Amino acid sequence: MQIKFLEVAQKELDENIDYYNQESPGLGERFLNQVLEGLDRIATFPQSLAEVYKKDKEMSAAIFPLWYYISN
Repeated sequence: MQIKFLEVAQKELDENIDYYNQESPGLGERFLNQVLEGLDRIATFPQSLAEVYKKDKEMSAAIFPLWYYISN
């Protein structure tokens, strides 16, 4: 499975990384690592995600209060 980020999603991800790094040095990198681990899980087990709308899926970043929607 190929996962693509929309430009707006990439911008939001970058903004969240910056926000977390401002809150605590290194926290943005921890956040990014969780997102990347989640994307790896999605690519490996795409059927394990909750379907939220048609073929759109969602996952949460375990320790961060954000939801990500992944569309096939």
